[in-house]
This record gives sequence, structure tokens and C-alpha cells, in this order.
Amino acid sequence: FTIKNAQPTDHTGTYSVRVKEVESDKVPVTVTKKVPKFVKDLKANKTTLTEGEQLILECELDMAPSDVKLQINGETVPEDRVKTEIKDKKIKFTLDNIKLDESGDYTVKINDEVDSKPVSITVNADIPKFVKNLTINKKQFDLGETLNFECTLNKPFDDIVWLKDGQPIEEDAHIQFTKDGPKLKLTIKDAQPTDHTGTYSVRVKEVESDKVPVTVTKKVPKFVKDLKANKTTLTEGEQLILECELDMAPSDVKLQINGETVPEDRVKTEVKDKKIKFTLDNIKLDESGDYTVKINDEVDSKPVSITVNADIPKFVKNLTINKKQFDMGETLTFECTLNKPFDDIVWLKDGQPIEEDAHIQLTKDGPKLKLTIKDAQPTDHTGTYSVRVKEVESDKVPVTVTKKVPKFVKDLKANKTTLTEGEQLILDCELDMVPTKVELQLNGETIPNDRIKPEIKDKKIKFTLDNIKLDESGEYTVKINDEVDSKPVSITVNADIPKFIKNLTINKKQFDVGETLNFECTLNKPFDEIVWLKDGQPIEEDAHIQFTKDGPKLKLTIKDAQPTDHTGTYSVRVKEVESDKVPVVVQEKSITFVKDLKAVKPTLDESETLELFCQLSRPLKSNETIQWYRNEVVIP
Repeated sequence: FTIKNAQPTDHTGTYSVRVKEVESDKVPVTVTKKVPKFVKDLKANKTTLTEGEQLILECELDMAPSDVKLQINGETVPEDRVKTEIKDKKIKFTLDNIKLDESGDYTVKINDEVDSKPVSITVNADIPKFVKNLTINKKQFDLGETLNFECTLNKPFDDIVWLKDGQPIEEDAHIQFTKDGPKLKLTIKDAQPTDHTGTYSVRVKEVESDKVPVTVTKKVPKFVKDLKANKTTLTEGEQLILECELDMAPSDVKLQINGETVPEDRVKTEVKDKKIKFTLDNIKLDESGDYTVKINDEVDSKPVSITVNADIPKFVKNLTINKKQFDMGETLTFECTLNKPFDDIVWLKDGQPIEEDAHIQLTKDGPKLKLTIKDAQPTDHTGTYSVRVKEVESDKVPVTVTKKVPKFVKDLKANKTTLTEGEQLILDCELDMVPTKVELQLNGETIPNDRIKPEIKDKKIKFTLDNIKLDESGEYTVKINDEVDSKPVSITVNADIPKFIKNLTINKKQFDVGETLNFECTLNKPFDEIVWLKDGQPIEEDAHIQFTKDGPKLKLTIKDAQPTDHTGTYSVRVKEVESDKVPVVVQEKSITFVKDLKAVKPTLDESETLELFCQLSRPLKSNETIQWYRNEVVIP
């Protein structure tokens, strides 16, 4: 019996032959349309990529396809986005410069009727890092100088914006941007105060460098030696000499008294390079006042107060003190010497008479006068001191008494300003004195002591934060003795994202009841936040299930697998990253006839014994039964 050109609908069925009343065995036959099958499932070169990398997907069929389409999340990938190569039964897809929004489940549709198993692809952002943060050789520039800002990234990037005071800047006649691989440079030539003073930074993608403040100023003369007189108290007819020194040669100088220019025929002016000298002979009574020098019509010296007396007391040695700045509790000693002893002596502070008390002592030894202040206090003893003898007042000596506060000789500095969560942050600084209290602060809030390890060795301070966290990015400062703050250090903490070096696998996908299932994968490093999933839901260890972890290697073992409990799709989630999904089926081992049913004698005489025998693939279970039939009718 022959059937040619068999068709599924017409010729699928169970066949037998009946000869007279005797029918042969029944033979079931199925005719199907041949569809492609995957001999090698769809597989990616990498399942976790960084944006910009190349994704390659490959598979192999048991027959050459007539049509193939790559799909992501059920949507066909446009032809201009993917390069498709078909060589006989092998198929290869290439996607260059992978994008963030191209994460998802990739499948291949063959001949519009067969889909591959999905391959889950994760695309992570490519985040720039500053290997060397933005720097400039100095912060103060003169008009016309060239400014060079430089930094180095971990790799070249294209999305670069230079900023001044938080706003983008563009190239012009002064400004030039250069890029040499990962090295970035901003050059500002012929810098101008108004245009180029500001705070500079560079933003690469969404990451901004340190902010660098720069000031450009017009260079003006400065006094390296203030205006000074040979004598500040003179008797009319004496000679007054005033001298000063600049940091550059002046173009114009004028001597002024009480803001009015002294006539040229009254003063002899000598300018030698940066040194200036004025001489007034035969000083007059009405030439008492505050003398200043105006340089180039823009800079004034500090005033020098000159007193011209008639025949009255003279200060042979004017009022002096060894220094002008004192710490609380020190002793202040003012001294002066007159031309002869006088009795009408009044000591002044801020122009007001002072008297002796527990701190203040006034002494006189002939023409020598002395004011001693013991255990000086900031509020009581800071001021300008002088002594008035008859109508003649000494030089005024300003003195400041301050409570000594710590100063930073080395600013707060971090071992790294950009860290990955889990790393160690170390912050160091050094003071000019031993502190009594130190606090590390983040964004103005004190960090608890159980979070940091502070170390104080004399004037050096060190803070250690182990296992840095994402929410610990921000501005770090140190508060000393509840009164002095360090300059802030900006710290950025980036997420530590797991990567599957070897994705989740199992040696086969079909298992019999009672077998052991072993799922394995390998991460780029050990992580703690691990959740095993079955059909997207977390699973826990029990009598069948065991989780093991050996450094970056993870393993899920299921012993004595059961169809209902253990059939499903398995994956593992590490932090927020999930592995490939691996489907597994556990099934009962089906029973089959190893030897078909046969009769010892197929033809018997009436009353003879009929013996039938067959052999099964396995023993019957307690809940399985045997049923005999004759002519498709159950034998009781």
C-alpha cells in the first residue's frame, strides 16, 4: 500500500489491513510540513555591554531560511540598524555602537513562523571619569597673561562642554579648546579682567570636573615699603624726609598733605627706579597733617601723620611696641622716650584716657615712658594706643589681641575625589596647632563617629571611611574646635555595577524526575546582594534547593528534581542586574513497550491455553495498572 506526495490533512491517520475478518496491527502515521529548527540557539558575544560597544548575535538552523528578522522585545530591528549575514544555515547579526535604549530581549523570526529563544541584553551607560582633575598653575593672573586649564579623562569622549560660572563658553579670538585623546585643554590668551575672571569647569556627558576659580587683574603699583617719615613729630624749622618703595617704577608721583598736593616749589622730589624720597626743608606749623603719596593718579599710600610743634615736648624715640598682633593672655609693652622729662602725661586708647587697673601699669623713668598691659584680652585691650605729653601726642600704635584659633597649614585633601561604592575614602589635613575637637561634616551635617575612623597625631588629622556608599557623595569639610571650617572637598561616589563574565548556564534543559540540576555563572567580582529567581519570583533554600558562592562564582543546585516544583525559567539577580533566563523542564520518565505484545501460539485449537507476553521499559509503579483488551473490548 503506497501513498505518494503525502499531505498533512489528507494522509495523517492510523492505518491497518483487514483480510476477511482478520485485521492487522494498527499503524499510526503523521504527515507534517517541515519547518526550520534551531540546531544552535541564538547566542550573543556579550549579554552585558557598555553603550558604544558592538553586539554580535549568531545562530544556526537545520535548513537554509527564506526570510530572517532580528527582533527586540517583539519589534523588528530596522534594516539600517543591523548588519545581517546568512551563510547557508548560519545567521549572524551585528549592531555597532550599541545604545542605552537597545537593552531588551532579542529573538530571531525565521520564515515568519519560527522564533528563537530570547537572549536578554543589558546596555549600561559609559560614564566618564577624571583621571586627572581640572587644574591651572595659579589662580591670580595679570591682564594680558595666558591661562591654561588642563585635565585628563579615563578615555576619549565627544560630549564636552567648557563652562565659566556654570554657563557654556565658546571659542573666540581669546579662547581655544584642544583635545588630544583623553587630554582636554582650555587656553585663554590675552586675558582680560571683566571677560575672563570667573570659575571654570568642564562637563563631559553628565559629569562635571572640579571648579577652578581664576582672577584676572590690571597690574597696579604696590608699596613694598610704606611711606615713612624721618620723624613724625617735628619742631618748626626742622627738615622732614618721607620715603617709600614700590614694586615697579612709577610714571607719576605727587606728595599730598590732607588730600591736597604739595606745590612743587615746596618739596624736593627724588625718584630712583622704584624708590621715592621727598624732602621738605624748614617745616612750618601749618604743615602738620596726614601725608600721602599718589602714584600714577590711581594708588595712594597709607597716611603718615606729621605733627609740627612749637617748642614743646619732643619724642626722641616715638611710641613703639615689638609687634602689632597678640594672642589672648600675652603682655603688651609700649615704650617711648622724650627729649626731657615732662609731668603732663596722659596715655590714650582709641583717643580716650586710660587708667591703671589689675591689667594696666604706667611707669616713668626720667624721659622714658612705659605702658604695660598684662594678661591682655581681645575686647578690653584691642585698640590704637598713644601717649599725650602736654599738647604733643605720640605716634598712634594699633594693636590687636585675638583668641588664637587654629589655621590649616595643609588643606583638607582626599585620596580620591571620584570613588566607586565600597571603596575606602581617606581625608587628611594639618593645622598649625593641636586641636581640642574635630568633626568631619558632609554637606554641613556631622558624620557619626561610628561611620568614620578619625586619627589625630599632634597637628595632623586623618579620617577613614570604609565601604563608601552612594549617598555619601557631597562636600566634605572639617570643623575645628566648633569655630574653624576647612575648605570643602567635593567627593563623587559612583555605583558598583555587577557584570556576568560567564552568564547563567545548565548542561541540558530536559530532566527526568529525581535528577540533579546544576546552574552556574561567574561575576566580574564577588557581590553580596544575590537573589535566585524561578519564573521571575525569588526562591529560597530547602530540602531540594542549595545556593553556593565561591568568590565571584555562583551555583544553584536542585537535588531530586520534581516536575511540579522545579520545572520553570531560572535566573539570578545581583544587585539590579539579572542574568540570562534559563528554562528547564522536569518530567516523568514515560513508559514504553521494549517488546511488543506477542502470542506463544498465534493459532490454537479450541480449549487450548492462550499465552501472551510483552516487555516494558520500566517496572510499574504502585498507582499504575494493566488493562487487557480483545478486539478493543476490555477483558474483565
